[in-house]
Amino acid sequence: MPTEFQKGAMQAGSELYEPFIKTEGFPQMGFSIFCRGGQRHVFFYHNLDNLDLIEQGGDEFLRFTHRGKAVTMRGTCLHEVIEAVIAHTLQAIYEHDPALYAPGAPNASVIDRIAVTALPSVMPKVS
Repeated sequence: MPTEFQKGAMQAGSELYEPFIKTEGFPQMGFSIFCRGGQRHVFFYHNLDNLDLIEQGGDEFLRFTHRGKAVTMRGTCLHEVIEAVIAHTLQAIYEHDPALYAPGAPNASVIDRIAVTALPSVMPKVS
C-alpha cells in the first residue's frame, strides 16, 4: 500500500509512476524528494550547491549538495529534472519502487535510485 507521499508519484486513477512533478510557470521555493520506505527530504533552491549531471553507460546521474547533505540519483529523465531545478519549477521527485508501481513502457522516464547522505561536519568542535 503506498504512503500518501508515494501516491503523488501516481498518475490520477492509475498506478503508473511519474518520476517528478513540476509546476510550469509557477516557481517554487523548494522541492521534496520522496524515497522508497516513506522518507521525505525537503530542499530549498537558495541553498543548493554543486549541481552536476553526468551521463555514464546509458545512465544519468544527478548530484548536488544542500546544507550538510549530499544527494545522488540515478535515472533516465534527469535532464528534465535539472532544467526544472534551474527554472525553480520542480515540486517533487519520486524514487521508483517496483513493489508499488506497475511496470512502465521500455523507454519511460524513471528515477530508480536516490541516496541522501549527511556530509561530515566541516565546523570545528567547540570544547
